[in-house]
Amino acid sequence: MKLLKLEIDNFRSIEHLELDLCDELGRPRAQTLLVGPNVCGKTTVLDAIAACLGPALELPARRPGFALEPARVVRRGAVSSIVKCTLFLPDAEIAAVAEIARLTEQPWQPPRESVVTVTWQYPYSDQGTDYR
Repeated sequence: MKLLKLEIDNFRSIEHLELDLCDELGRPRAQTLLVGPNVCGKTTVLDAIAACLGPALELPARRPGFALEPARVVRRGAVSSIVKCTLFLPDAEIAAVAEIARLTEQPWQPPRESVVTVTWQYPYSDQGTDYR
């Protein structure tokens, strides 16, 4: 799985941020580095990705000291926070996840498309997290 695009609105100190993480030809990059001085938002970007993908991947662990609470998630002065992660899943990875789901008799289905968008928002919507 590779992260193609990240969109953050009103998450912690970030008002709006869009990051295109593809190369010049629009392909997923093998690696992406977040580099910058202290207090520029690197950890906030990682927290946003964890908030968005954690529930989708059933990864409850977050960095110590960070909790998904309104005072820590929603940017001061805003009423909601939204994070969208657009992911690329190679066919072999989709097939492997489908096989694991089948063997473990999981009730969920893996994505059928190679590009999916996972949307997380706070406060939570009635439909919950949108996995498209």
